[in-house]
Amino acid sequence: MKRFLRSLVFVYLWVGIIFESKGLEISVFNVGFGNFVLLREENNVLVIDCGKATCFSSNESKGILRSALEGCECCTVVITHAHFDHFSAANVLWNCFPK
Repeated sequence: MKRFLRSLVFVYLWVGIIFESKGLEISVFNVGFGNFVLLREENNVLVIDCGKATCFSSNESKGILRSALEGCECCTVVITHAHFDHFSAANVLWNCFPK
């Protein structure tokens, strides 16, 4: 857990430098095993891992994701490694992204 928190702080600082903004929002979704971190600054989103698709099977969970992505114009997805619980919800993310 400590390693994850240190990594999250590092990502926050790194992304804060890239976006050069004080309006950075960090959302961490509870996807059971796996990860799903969404960093948002204005209309730009950086997603680190997508979690498992089964975690977004309900309309309620998809609605939460849609509201987090509302108004976004640019989305970058980073998959840390090729484990199923880190990338299988990529299609859900794609379908929830504003058209």
